[in-house]
Amino acid sequence: MREELPYVYGLSSNHANLRQSVRELLSFPLQHVAAMPFYQVPEKCVEPIADAFSAAYAALLDGLERLFDDPQAMRTFMDCPFLRRHGERFVPYARHTFRSRTLTGQSLYGRFDAALNPASGQVTGIYEFNGDTPVMLFESINLQHRLSSQIDPSGQRQFNEWYGMSGDLLRAHRFEPHHQIALACSFDHIEDLATCETLAQVVGEQAAAHLLDLTDIDYDHANPEQPFVIHGTDTYLDALFVLSPWEEMVENFPQAFMQWERWADRVAVLEPAWKWFISHKGMLAYLTWLLENDADFARRHANAPLLRTYLDPEPLRSTGTPYVAKPVLGRLSANIEIYDADGQCTSRSSGEYGDCPRIYQEYHPPFHLEGRGNFIACMWMAGQPLTRMALPATLCFREFDTAVLELSNERFVPHVLSNEQGCALDR
Repeated sequence: MREELPYVYGLSSNHANLRQSVRELLSFPLQHVAAMPFYQVPEKCVEPIADAFSAAYAALLDGLERLFDDPQAMRTFMDCPFLRRHGERFVPYARHTFRSRTLTGQSLYGRFDAALNPASGQVTGIYEFNGDTPVMLFESINLQHRLSSQIDPSGQRQFNEWYGMSGDLLRAHRFEPHHQIALACSFDHIEDLATCETLAQVVGEQAAAHLLDLTDIDYDHANPEQPFVIHGTDTYLDALFVLSPWEEMVENFPQAFMQWERWADRVAVLEPAWKWFISHKGMLAYLTWLLENDADFARRHANAPLLRTYLDPEPLRSTGTPYVAKPVLGRLSANIEIYDADGQCTSRSSGEYGDCPRIYQEYHPPFHLEGRGNFIACMWMAGQPLTRMALPATLCFREFDTAVLELSNERFVPHVLSNEQGCALDR
C-alpha cells in the first residue's frame, strides 16, 4: 500500500477507521499470502474475449447515437426521477459532450461485468456496463500487476494494459503546464479513494493533478466561464473528475448545469455526461428493442453478447424464462431480484434503490470453477484519443459465494495468461 497508494497510506496512518478499511480492502490477498489463487486464461482466448467486449461497446455507442436523436425513446427507456427533474438541461449538455472530440467528451475508463464460460473461454452474456462511478480499479491494475509479477517477473503474462493506454490518451490532449485537474471522491470510502488515487497517478503524469475530498470542490458564481475552484484557493480547474453519480453531481451544483453553455468547452467534467446514459440500465432494454425491431442494427451488432432486457417482465415470463429485476440506476448490486421460470422470487439483495424504475433481464447464472465460488469476468475499457470509442484494456475476475455479487461478499482474484492449447479457464 505504501508503494502503490502512498496518499491512501499516509491518510490511513493517521486515521484508525481508514486503516481498518484498508485491512478489509486487502483482506483476501492478506489471507492468501502463502497460496494466492489465480485464474489461468489461455492466451488464444484473449482476442475473442476482447472482441466480445468491443462489440458490446460499439452497440452501446450506436444505441446512444440513436437515442439522442429520438426524444420518444429517451422518455421511454431512460425514464427516472433524475431525468424528470433535470433532463431539460442535462440531456442537451450530455449530447454536447457526446459530440465533442476534446477532453470534454473523453472517456477515461469504465467496466463491463459479464459471464465467461470457463469451459470454452467465451463471453456468453454481458450483465451491464459500469461507466459512472465504477470501483475496483486499483485491484485490477496495481494489485493485479504486483501479484502476477511474482509468478512472471516480466509482468507480461497478464491482460492489463489500462494504465499505459490511458497515458497515451491523456498525452494526445497536450496539457499545458498551467492546466489544473482535480480528482475528487469521498475520503470516507476506501474503494472510492483507492480508485481515485489510481486515476490521479496516471493523470498526474501529464498535468497538475489534485486528489481531493468532494467537499473541497467549490462553485464560483462570479466566474461562469470557469466556475469550479478548489476550496480556499484561487486554483480554477480545467478538468474535474468526480467519483460521484451524475445525479448527485447535478443536485450539488444545479446552477452549473443551468449555465453549462458558458463553461462546457472550457472545463471538462469526467467521466463525461454521455457515459451516464450507457450506464443507465434502460439502455440495455433499448438495445434489445433495436435488435428485435431494426434489421440493420441487428445485423451490425450480431456479435455483441447482450442479454435480452426489457422494461416489462412479460416477454420473459410468457416464455418461462428465469429473469433478474434491476433498478435502472442501481449500483453495488443493490435491490436485485432473481425470479425462476414460474415467476417466483428466489433471491433478493438489499439496498437503497427500491423505488427506482426497473429493467428485467434474462437470468444468466454466473459460472464457477470446481473448488471456488461464483465468478464474473470484468473488462476495463480505455478511452481512445480524440474519439468516443474505448478498447478492452484490463481483464479482472470478481468472486463471490452468493447468488448476487455484492460489495460485502466479493473478492478480487488475479489472473495469469497460460500457453494451454485449449480455451478452458483453470485456477
